Amino acid sequence: MIRPSMIYGPTDDKNVGWLIKTIKKLPVIPLPGGGSFGRQPVFVGDVCKIVAKLIKSSKQSRVFEIHGYEYVSMKEMVTQIKRVYQIKQPTIIIPIRFLKSFILINQKIFPNPKFTVDQIESLISGEKFKGDDWAKLFDIIPTKFSQGVEKMKS
Repeated sequence: MIRPSMIYGPTDDKNVGWLIKTIKKLPVIPLPGGGSFGRQPVFVGDVCKIVAKLIKSSKQSRVFEIHGYEYVSMKEMVTQIKRVYQIKQPTIIIPIRFLKSFILINQKIFPNPKFTVDQIESLISGEKFKGDDWAKLFDIIPTKFSQGVEKMKS
């Protein structure tokens, strides 16, 4: 069994895919709190390689904690997406308090809001996972976030 962190890649319509789609539409890109919080996204191709190796191997039955090797801040994600997709819109810092207030009002007005305050809390938590050293365990070179975003474009 594998337990991956946030998976991203081509055809991703959540997580990084959603972020790319949203950034392309906005005239100005909001960056909550300056974007120092982040994630450890793992590229879907790396997860597929792990699954293929597990199918072929006789590794012990256990749970493998799979996470991206890089801790990528939200600011870096936006920077890489802008670079790869040649997006020129400016980025502005939005105070977290303002964002939460806006989302809380949105939650009260709309029955099924796209975002909730709980989701923002989770987003800005910036937790880092230890997980397994899957690159060594499965002899795989991890895909860097910048490379993964490039692969999403094609």
